Amino acid sequence: MCRRRRLENDYVDAMLDLLGPRFAWIKARSRPVASPSLREAIERDLGHCPLLQPEIDLCMQDEQGRLFAIEIKACSRVEAETSKPFYQGIGQALALLTYGFDAVALWFVFEEDGANRSGAQAWWFIRNQLNLPLDFTYYVTERSDGGRMAFRTHQYEDDRAGHAVGHMGRRTPQWRHANPLADSREQTIVRRHLQPWLAERAQRYTQAEDGPRGPDHQGMDEPEGMTGPVE
Repeated sequence: MCRRRRLENDYVDAMLDLLGPRFAWIKARSRPVASPSLREAIERDLGHCPLLQPEIDLCMQDEQGRLFAIEIKACSRVEAETSKPFYQGIGQALALLTYGFDAVALWFVFEEDGANRSGAQAWWFIRNQLNLPLDFTYYVTERSDGGRMAFRTHQYEDDRAGHAVGHMGRRTPQWRHANPLADSREQTIVRRHLQPWLAERAQRYTQAEDGPRGPDHQGMDEPEGMTGPVE
């Protein structure tokens, strides 16, 4: 397993515990494509089984029954300085829309603050240039006082800079960009079978109450950082 994939697995595990209490259930590393019974059920109702994303990094359901998915990409400092990391994960996140999730997010995770510019460029590209139907956030990792992995949320200012606004897990994510395919016939059928399949395999945490909003949140719910300036 390559270093990037190991990092992404570590991030998913840490996020599972941070976000789990905010949802009715949460599931990491789901592989619907590997379930013959699920594929057969979809094909029976739809007439065929559409191409399925190999793995869903994180998916969750809220108390209202809404279903969300998150594609997580690890970005190293070398990649941030020598390549265009904002292209990573876009195709995979867009593919998740075909499952019929209510909304899909793409999260980039950097190991150090030096990658802040690349995160801002990614946000600008996804939201302001392409206007993709994806929620987007970028984070920088750090260690909490107890040694646990933490994720500092960032918000872009323009296409070259952003700033930290808080930490993941302190508030429930807010989803700003609805899946335009969610109500189509094909996605409705896929979701009808996928949602209970995921729920049976998911983890459930004691539900958390949102605490008071601190001054560093700048009026936005985190951890998403998905709003930013008016687009």
